[in-house]
Amino acid sequence: SGGVQERMQLLMKELNNEVRSLDHAKTADLRSVVNGADKGADAVEPGGCVDGSVTRRGFLPAPSAPPEEVQRELAAWRKPVEEASEIARLRAELQAHGTALQRAKEEAQARLLEHSHALGEVQVMLKHNDGLRTEVRNSERQAEQAAAGWRRESLEHGAARQEEALLNEEVKELAGEVRNLGGGFARERAQLVAELAQREASGRAEHQQMLDEMRLRDAEHTAQRRVLQEELRQRDAELALQRRVLADGARQQTAQAMERQERLEQQLRQEAKMQCAEAQAAEQRHREAEAAVAQLRGDDGAERKRLSQALEAAESRLSSVEDQLRGELQARLRSEAQAQ
Repeated sequence: SGGVQERMQLLMKELNNEVRSLDHAKTADLRSVVNGADKGADAVEPGGCVDGSVTRRGFLPAPSAPPEEVQRELAAWRKPVEEASEIARLRAELQAHGTALQRAKEEAQARLLEHSHALGEVQVMLKHNDGLRTEVRNSERQAEQAAAGWRRESLEHGAARQEEALLNEEVKELAGEVRNLGGGFARERAQLVAELAQREASGRAEHQQMLDEMRLRDAEHTAQRRVLQEELRQRDAELALQRRVLADGARQQTAQAMERQERLEQQLRQEAKMQCAEAQAAEQRHREAEAAVAQLRGDDGAERKRLSQALEAAESRLSSVEDQLRGELQARLRSEAQAQ
C-alpha cells in the first residue's frame, strides 16, 4: 500500500507540473500574440495611418476603437483560456479521487491495526493457557512423586497400607481432576485457535477486498490520467496550430497596414502639393489684384468700388474652393477608413 501511495503521489505531481507548464505556455503565447498585434498597430510614425485614419495635423483623428480583426483574434484566444479552466476543474476532480483513495487506505490500515491488536490479545491468552498447562503437568508430576513416596513408605511400613489406599484414592481423584482440567484447557485452546483462525481468515478476506478495491481505483485513475494526458496533448497541438495561424495572420495584417499607410501618405502628399499649388496661385492672383488696386488708386471711386467687389468675389471663390476641396478630402478619408 505504501508503494501504491508513493506512485500515486508521483503521478499527481507530474500531472500538476504538466498542467502548470501548459497554463504558463498558453498565457505567454496569448500575451506575445496580443503584444505583437499592439506593436504592429503602434509602429506607425507620427502623422501616419492607424486603422485607416489619418493623424496628420489638420485632418481627422484616429478612431479609439480597435479593429474588428483584432477583436476577432482576442475572441478566438478566449477559447484556450476557457479550456485552461476546464483543465483546472478536471485536475481538481482527479485530486478529489486521490483524496478518496487516501482515505480508503487509511481506513484499511486502521482495520489492520485492530486485527493486529486482537491477534496480540489471543496470543496473550494462549501464553496464559500454556502457563496453566505447565502448572497442571507440574502438579501431576508432584502427585506421582508423592504417590511413589507413599508407596515406598507403605511397603516399608505395613501398618500404613490403609492410609496408602486412601492416598491412592485421593491421587486418583486428583488425577481425574487434573485430566478434566487438561480437557477443559484443551477445548478452550481449540476454541481460541479456531476463533483466531476465523478472525485471521476474515481479516485476510477484508484486506484482500480492500487491496482489490485499491487496485481497481488505481486502474480507474490510470485510465483517467491517460485520457487527460491525451486530451492535453490534443489541446496543445490545437493551440500550437492556432498560434501559428494567428502569427501568420498578424504578420499579413501588419504588412497590409504598412502598405495602406504608404499609399495614404503618398496620396496625401500629392493632394497637399496640389492644394499648396492652388493656394499659391490664389495668393498670386490676390497680389495681382492688390497691385491693380494700387495702380488704380488714382481713378474715381466707382472704379475702386468695382475692383474691391471683384477682389472680394475672387477671395470668396477662393475660400469656397478651399472649403470644397477640404470637404471632398475629408469625405474621401472617411470612406477609405470605413472600407478598411
